[in-house]
Parts: sequence; structure tokens; C-alpha cells
Amino acid sequence: MTEPKLQKDIPSKIIEIIPQTHDTTVFRFSIPDNFEYYAGQFVMLRVDMKEENGFKIRDSKNPSQIRAFSIASSPTQKGYVETAIKAEENGFVSVYMNKFSNKGDDVKISGPYGKFYFKEGMGDEIVLLGAGSGITPLIGILRYITAKNLPTKAMLVYSNKTPGDIVYAKELKELAKHPNVKIVHTITRAKEEHQWEGETGRISEDLIKKNVPDITKPLYYICGSPEFSHEVESMIRKAGAPAERVHTEKW
Repeated sequence: MTEPKLQKDIPSKIIEIIPQTHDTTVFRFSIPDNFEYYAGQFVMLRVDMKEENGFKIRDSKNPSQIRAFSIASSPTQKGYVETAIKAEENGFVSVYMNKFSNKGDDVKISGPYGKFYFKEGMGDEIVLLGAGSGITPLIGILRYITAKNLPTKAMLVYSNKTPGDIVYAKELKELAKHPNVKIVHTITRAKEEHQWEGETGRISEDLIKKNVPDITKPLYYICGSPEFSHEVESMIRKAGAPAERVHTEKW
């Protein structure tokens, strides 16, 4: 693939809405055939909000809002870009998208943006570390590696509050069947009724070392809240991961 070129304000529509968890929805947006990107990058989404179903626009003179959203789809998936949007407590646009947007709604897309990406030839071993909706660019990288059947060995360590908060749960189970992919889930608020038999607690140095034989070797991709990304980056660098091999995306 040639180097992706930035394109601005591409006319697009919501072509699919896929509920994931109680607060996160997957959206697919149409794109032209010449829109290219690397796995893990992001787009800027311009949404023209409408006052309906009780939703009130903050500024009626400016209903258009622009937000950045990571791309969950792989460059091998044609005709659309996908993202997972969590309805954040104070997220004006994210709440609107989750509760009031509809299939067929018009939007505009600009992109791709970002240095947080993986492409063929960058490394033969990668570790993806995410929490909550931070899975979005990470699953795009996993989709890319498996679709291209690359020799890259990829491990995802994914943290969530409860099993019900796992975004892309079914697909991650399928991706884990690929011989070069390993998925490690850890739950921070596991309760007896969850009947959870996997890892518990936050992502820790012990958990990473348990699954990564040589911590200095892989490329690392970290995505989550600023607090999560800073904490995990500091942890793995202190454990021996070279700074130049650590990539972070902070929301």
C-alpha cells in the first residue's frame, strides 16, 4: 500500500450500527475506494447534530461537532471505516452517537491521522495493551495481521471492569484461534456472579512478564485513558522495554 494521503471532509454515511455493550456501539461509515490508512490510525468525524427525541444542541447556531475516533477496521476491509464509540459521561458527541444517531445519517470524515499504527514489516512480535474502548485501534491491528496472514506474533492484554464490558468479545474469541494471536483478558471488578475464571486485577508487570518471555523484544502498543496509558508505559519501560519500541494512544 502506498503512503496514505490525508483527505478532508469526505462525504459519508452511517451504513451500519452494531451494539456492543451497555455503553459502547460500533459504527461503520462509508468511504471512497481511494481512502487508504494504516491499521491503528484515526479519523476526524464531523457530525451535524439534530434536536430530536429530547436531545438538545448546546449551540443551535453551530450544530456541527468534530471529534477524533480511532479506526477499528483493517485496511484490508474495503468500503467503510469502523470505530467503536463509548458513551462517556461528559461526552457530548459520544452520547449523541450512541443514543440519537441512525443508519443513513450523513457525516464527514477527514483522515487518516496519527503515528500510532502497525504495517507489514514493522516487527515480528507485538504486544497490544488496552483498557475499555482502547480496544478500538488494537483490534484494527489484529484484524490486519490475521487478514494478511502475517508471520507477526501478536498478543493482546485487555482490561475491563466486568466481562460484560468487553468490546468485540465474540470477535476476539475468534481471533484468538489464529496461530499467531494470543488474547489475555483481565477483569478489575470480578464478582462471584460473573463466574469469571480468567485473570483479575489491572494490567501489571507480573501479568506481562507471565506472557512475554523477553520483554525487550516486542513492539508495544498501548491505548486507553491518559492515566492508563501513562501508567502502563511507565511500567513496561521500567521493566526493560526500550522507549523506541513503545507506542501510545491516549484518549
